[in-house]
Amino acid sequence: MEATLLPLVTSEVVLISTKTTLPIEDKPTQVKVVDHLTAKYAAKRTIMLAAATNGSALPPSTSDPTSIEPTVDSSSLGSHPMITRAKASIFKTHHPANIGILGSSGLFYALLAFTKPKGFKSTTKNPTWVTLVRISAVIVLALVSIATVDAMNPRLSSNTLKFQAINCRKHSALLTEFGGVGDGVTSNTNAFRKAIEHLSTLAADGGAQLIVPPGKWLTGSFNLTSHFTLFIDKEAKILASQKESEWPLVEVLPSYGRGREAPGGRYNSLIFGTNLTDVVITGNNGTIHGQGSSWWEKFKKGELKVTRPHVIEIMYSDQIQISDLTLINSPFWCVHPIYSRNVIIQGLTILAPVTVPNTDGINPDSCSNIRIEDCYIVSGDDCIAIKSGWDQYGIKFGMPTEDLVIRRLTCISPDSAGIALGSEMSGGIRNVRIENVTAINTQSAVRIKTARGRGGFVKDIFVRRMFLSTMKYVFWMTGDYKSHADDKFDPSALPVIKNINYRDVVAENVNMSANLAGISGDPFTDICMSNVKIGLSKKPKKLQWNCTDVEGFSSDVDPPPCAPLAKAVKNGGCDFPEDKLPIENVELKSCSVEIPAF
Repeated sequence: MEATLLPLVTSEVVLISTKTTLPIEDKPTQVKVVDHLTAKYAAKRTIMLAAATNGSALPPSTSDPTSIEPTVDSSSLGSHPMITRAKASIFKTHHPANIGILGSSGLFYALLAFTKPKGFKSTTKNPTWVTLVRISAVIVLALVSIATVDAMNPRLSSNTLKFQAINCRKHSALLTEFGGVGDGVTSNTNAFRKAIEHLSTLAADGGAQLIVPPGKWLTGSFNLTSHFTLFIDKEAKILASQKESEWPLVEVLPSYGRGREAPGGRYNSLIFGTNLTDVVITGNNGTIHGQGSSWWEKFKKGELKVTRPHVIEIMYSDQIQISDLTLINSPFWCVHPIYSRNVIIQGLTILAPVTVPNTDGINPDSCSNIRIEDCYIVSGDDCIAIKSGWDQYGIKFGMPTEDLVIRRLTCISPDSAGIALGSEMSGGIRNVRIENVTAINTQSAVRIKTARGRGGFVKDIFVRRMFLSTMKYVFWMTGDYKSHADDKFDPSALPVIKNINYRDVVAENVNMSANLAGISGDPFTDICMSNVKIGLSKKPKKLQWNCTDVEGFSSDVDPPPCAPLAKAVKNGGCDFPEDKLPIENVELKSCSVEIPAF
C-alpha cells in the first residue's frame, strides 16, 4: 500500500494520491493498480492510512473518549501557509464534490482511534517522522473538510441546493414554520412531530420534504411518514434529547423475543419509521448527534431496564435512502434497517468512541436488496453487523437478510470487526457481496459469529479487494458465540455455514492470520481463500492458522493456510458473482431544496 502526501509546493500539486496494489489472480506474477475508489472515498482512505502508520496521535489527557466531545475546528487552520497552498491544489485538481468529508468530528475520532494496540510496536524509531506523519494527516483531514463543506452538493444559487435521492418532492417546508427553535436548548420534539404530521397529508400530491436549517435542534424521538424527505443542512445539527421522557417505549422485535440488552422492551429510536414507502433521510453533510454518553453511563452502571435507542431505525418499509450525513455518538446501534427491502445507505460518516460497546455503525437486519457504499465508520463495536434474528425467535420469524452489497467502506474498530455476519443470524444470511474495504486498527476484517441454538444459515458470501492494516486477525469465524436470548433455545438447532469466499486481500501488521473455529459435528464448509498476502507484526503469534471444524480450499495464500484449507481452488480463484443485484441498478434522481439565509 502506498499512501502519499506530496510536497505542498505549487497550486499544481495533487495533494492526495492513493495506490492500492493487489496481485491479480490470473497473472500471479504481476501487480496491478486497482483504481476502485471514487475521489471522495480515496481522500478519506489516504488520510486514514497516513495517520495509521504509527502510534497514538491523541494526547494522554484525552485518554477517556467518553468524556469528550469533538472540538477541533478545521477553519482555524485556514491561515497557515501550507493550508493556503494546499487549498489551491485541491480546488484546482479535483472538483470539491468528489472529495470526501470527515469534518472536525471525524478528525477527532480518527485521531482517537490510532492508539497503539496491544502486542504491536512502532515500525519506525524516528520520532520526528512520526510527528510529521501525524501532523500531515491532521492537515489533510482539515483540508478535505474545508474544501468540501461548501461544495459537496453544489448550490444553484445562494439558497438552492442540489442533492441526489430516490425520488424528489413537490412540496417543501422548514422546521421553523412549525415552531422549531435552533438554539440547542429548546425542545423541538413537538415541532418535528407537527411538521411531519402536516406534510404526511401531501404524500399523494408529490410528497414533501422537511428542511432542517442551520442551527442546533434539540429533540426527542419522532416518526417519519411515506413519500417524505428529511433534509439536514450542512450547518444544522440535530441533538438527541437526554430526557428519557422524550423517548417512548416500543415493543420488542419479534425476531429477538426480548430487548437486545435487557429483558424488557426498548426505547424508540431518535428517527423512526414503520410500514413506510419511499423515505429519504439526507443532507449536505448535516449532523445528527446522538449524545449517547448519558446512555452509555447508565448502561455501564446497570441502571437501564430496557434496551438503549438507535439514532435511526426503519422497519417493515420499502424504498429507503439514508445518505450524506454525519452521525455521532449513538446510544446503541446507530443505523438499523429491519424487516425492510430496497434500502440504499451511502456517504455516511459514523463516529463513536472506540471504547464504548454496542455502538455498531450500520446493522441491516432481516432485510433484502440493500446497498451500503462510501461510508466511513469509527466504532466501539462492529462497523457493519449483518443480522436476522436471535435463536428460536429468529428461527420462527424466518426472515433472512439477503441480496446485500457493501462496497467502498473504511472502518476503524480496535475491539470488533469491520463487517460481522451474526451473531444474531437465526433467520439466515445469504448472497452478500463485499468489496473494496479498508480496515485499520480493527480486530478482524469480516467475521462470522454463530453458536449452537442459532439455527439459520450464513451462505453464499463473497468478499474481494480488502486492504487491512494493524489487525488481530485477518479471518475470524466463531462457532461458540455464547450470547443467547434466554435459556429456551434449542441446542440441537445448528447453523449452516457454507460457501464463504475471500479473494484479493492485502494485510499488514497482523498478529494472527486466521482463527477459524466451527462447531463439532457441524463444520463450516466450502471456505475459499485466494490471492491473499498477509504481512505480520513485530511479535506475531507462533500459530498463524488455528482451524477446527472447517473445510475448504485455497490458492496463493501467504502465510500458507492450515491443512483443512490446503486443497487447491478450482479454476484458480475464489468466486465473486459477475451479475449485479437489483439494488445496484437503482439510479438516484437530481433534486433540490431551498435553504434560506440564516
